[in-house]
Amino acid sequence: MMFQTRTSEFKMSNSSQIRIEYEWVMEKFESLRTDYAATRPCPFTIEPSSGFIEAGQQKIFKVTFAPMEVDDFVALFKCTVPYYDQDLPKISFNALSRRPICHFNVPLSDYLSRRTHEFTDQLPEGVKVIEVFAKSVKSRSVTKVEVI
Repeated sequence: MMFQTRTSEFKMSNSSQIRIEYEWVMEKFESLRTDYAATRPCPFTIEPSSGFIEAGQQKIFKVTFAPMEVDDFVALFKCTVPYYDQDLPKISFNALSRRPICHFNVPLSDYLSRRTHEFTDQLPEGVKVIEVFAKSVKSRSVTKVEVI
């Protein structure tokens, strides 16, 4: 869905005897339905985008997809290693985003992380909290909410 993120992980191993330095570079990014790719940044990111993998070790990478519009997206990322010009890993990402029926553009509350221990019943997955504060009991409080 637009305005939401999805993540996935992959591993890369360094089977050599030395530490390697890497950087993920986007080679290609396309949006198949609109001009999104020409006007906005790629909705795919790889973290960590650069760093080192020690000899004989593995590194876990997290790919995040965070679309801001409805489209079919294709991106190609290449792993670059300084002073190494042989074939290096390339990863292709394909994803499509959808528009929710209704999106509330409001700041989310951190209430679920700070609620008291008496209220620790398990909530359904995906529950979000919006807080509205009033100055006092029986006082009126108005909050404007943007609905997309």
